[in-house]
Amino acid sequence: VSQSRYATRYAQFVADAANGKVKVNASAIFPHDIIQESAIYDIGSITEKLADAQWQAMPNFTNGRRILPVIDTSGPMTSPVPGTRMSHMHVAITLGMYVAEKNTGAFNNVFLTFNDTPTLERIHSNRSIFRRYQDVKGSNWGGSTNFQKSFDLILKHAVKNSVPQDQMP
Repeated sequence: VSQSRYATRYAQFVADAANGKVKVNASAIFPHDIIQESAIYDIGSITEKLADAQWQAMPNFTNGRRILPVIDTSGPMTSPVPGTRMSHMHVAITLGMYVAEKNTGAFNNVFLTFNDTPTLERIHSNRSIFRRYQDVKGSNWGGSTNFQKSFDLILKHAVKNSVPQDQMP
């Protein structure tokens, strides 16, 4: 079978996966594995469609727990993960995205920036996984965080959205 025939079949598989016609198994990969490809391939390529399908197929390991991620983007997080092409920050961002997107209610798609003046940010779920990663990575980060301001923000968001105590992260 020729190389181009494999490429054509692969492209058809990815298109079918993106349209939900075939199942993509993502139970043996981590969020950072999916996003790591963004550093290798151009956004808009066939890989972006496959990554979206893989991200959607990932199991929900939160088991319904509400967890508000505070994504650490301080300087030491830029160091590489040994034996990989990614940084600790890359892993932190993708794990934070995964957890934020699994939340329900008023804290769905919400994360807290690691900053002296933290902000609650929202992930725009209507964008591709690579675009969402770039959005989160481009947030207003700092080198440390003010926990009191973080808790105040969480409480303000909860009060504004009438979040019952049992629905708090």
